[in-house]
Amino acid sequence: METTDTYGDEANYAWVKRITAELPDNLSNRAVVRRMKALEGSTAYKHDTTVYDDTIQLDYRGMCVRSFITFE
Repeated sequence: METTDTYGDEANYAWVKRITAELPDNLSNRAVVRRMKALEGSTAYKHDTTVYDDTIQLDYRGMCVRSFITFE
């Protein structure tokens, strides 16, 4: 998971926080998001989710922050 600030609704990377974790293959996207947000400590913040091919994008509501969860 990679979390960064946004500027003009685009990822800005003025700062970035990266977290790596091994998760089971059979988890749903929702379960993956919950586990990664718990590891990061951001479970209290609501977000909007956009799913791309191999990336889950989280846009935190009321904040200029975006997270990307990518799968390897």
